[in-house]
Amino acid sequence: MRKKCELCNCAANLFCDSDQASLCWECDAKVHSANFLVTKHPRILLCHVCQSLTPWHGSGPKFVPTMSLCTDCET
Repeated sequence: MRKKCELCNCAANLFCDSDQASLCWECDAKVHSANFLVTKHPRILLCHVCQSLTPWHGSGPKFVPTMSLCTDCET
């Protein structure tokens, strides 16, 4: 079963550990551009195959949609 965005129920793309929330690209951009403190929240890209956490980490107000694989799906 695919993880859903905590805010809009679309497919989740990122996980924010600080908020303990899975978010889609659009909701992530809205939430993490609200102020300078939430802009600093590190987020982890979810694997586009199995939706596990990937090695990809980033922070900032908005990410360009991208895809990544977890270490299990890479092999």
